[in-house]
Amino acid sequence: MAKLLSVIVPSYNVEQYLKKTVESFLKCKTLSEIELIIVSDGSTDKTVEIANKYKEEYPEAVVVIDKENGGHGSTINSGLKVAKGKYLIVVDGDDWIDANAIDLIVKQLRNVEVDVVISGHYRNYMDEGTEEHRGYDEATGEVRTLKYLLDKGYQIPMTDTCYRTEMLREIGLQIQEKTFYVDEEFCTIPYLKANRFLFTGQSYYHYRLGSATQSVSPDNMVKRADHRLRVFNKLFDILNTAKFNVNSREYFVRRLSAVVNTTYLIYYVYYSNRKEGRILGDNFYIKLCGLNKELAVRTSRIRNQMRLLNILHISREGYELFKKIIR
Repeated sequence: MAKLLSVIVPSYNVEQYLKKTVESFLKCKTLSEIELIIVSDGSTDKTVEIANKYKEEYPEAVVVIDKENGGHGSTINSGLKVAKGKYLIVVDGDDWIDANAIDLIVKQLRNVEVDVVISGHYRNYMDEGTEEHRGYDEATGEVRTLKYLLDKGYQIPMTDTCYRTEMLREIGLQIQEKTFYVDEEFCTIPYLKANRFLFTGQSYYHYRLGSATQSVSPDNMVKRADHRLRVFNKLFDILNTAKFNVNSREYFVRRLSAVVNTTYLIYYVYYSNRKEGRILGDNFYIKLCGLNKELAVRTSRIRNQMRLLNILHISREGYELFKKIIR
């Protein structure tokens, strides 16, 4: 049977988690229409061994790529090259999905012609043993435009994103390799072309949080601040060179503004050496003003807030409280 949904599973030393990831898909009644592409990114544990066992048992459903380490972006690039499904999602090898929700989504995919299919997700905080649902209060079945997403203020994360595979190939999507935080590229660049969207009314992705080793932890965000700048530089170059319509440019600028705001957060709040962080944040702002005044203005309110927190020596914990107050 032709594959309707390709699932790229980036996997780096996930022997503790990969079984749960794969078996959550094996529960799907629509498994014959799903292709699991497990991409081992230079794993040194038993990740490949586990993946190959599933490939042997489910040869029609599981594809295994064992490659040298190149970072999260390289696994998406490798998976996209071989993907056979009409649509494509990315599920990290330490996360998992809800099979019933995937079944319902696959049934919807059989009868639609859209560029992006949007679902909700769950944030699973493993340290606390709690789960938080993040979804969309949207009717299903109606095709939406990018203008609609802009009017609603949506910025769709990777956990919620399903792309038409051929669209990604048409734009020549190539994610930066050996770089963290490239989900921003995956969630932004395709909007150069995307203009037909469908909300599924389902939530399938379970996003594992709570580990200090995750790239989204504050310490790692500081350690890898230069990686975020690489992502900013790539997106900024595209902003200056690509052909946009009014809506695609606006969406692109909003996503890029979010990258800028996170950069201010890292420099002004997450840096333990507040003076050093303030200097880095100020220099980034000065550079941004020279590069693109529009971006500098759009992000100035967040920058001013973060800089004030820095001057007042507000801790990371204090920042979390501050967020709740200003919401």
